[in-house]
Amino acid sequence: MRYLTILFVACTLLAVSSCQSGSLSQPHTTSEIHVFNSVTGAEIADGSTITLNTTAPLNTRQLKVMRTVHSDTAADVTTDVTATADYNSSDVSILQISQEGSPTPGKLEAKSAGTAAVEVVFGGDNADPTDDDHVNFTVNVVTP
Repeated sequence: MRYLTILFVACTLLAVSSCQSGSLSQPHTTSEIHVFNSVTGAEIADGSTITLNTTAPLNTRQLKVMRTVHSDTAADVTTDVTATADYNSSDVSILQISQEGSPTPGKLEAKSAGTAAVEVVFGGDNADPTDDDHVNFTVNVVTP
């Protein structure tokens, strides 16, 4: 009986010390997305402004969306999420954006002169929208 008590106490102390050192805790991860012009590779930074023309071929821009996940316990992982990101235009009469499921998701197309705000969103956990990654930028559409 004495051996069982000693074994129980030893296991309890081992479990408590493991919890205190963090070995049983979940790793902390964060993520972010970056939006790029897929042709030139230039980043379209959060809060920036780009310009499109109303005449072809200057009336379109294909976006590329890359998501980087940072972890306390592993190397950063970057993946292309262009096909699964959500794209929102504040005024579709000025700027339309191809969505997931279309042949060219993330393709901006200028429709008329004006200004439209764009929000690109990627949600890693659709059940929790508070952890979605966002990039917002403005598109000025001009007529030559």
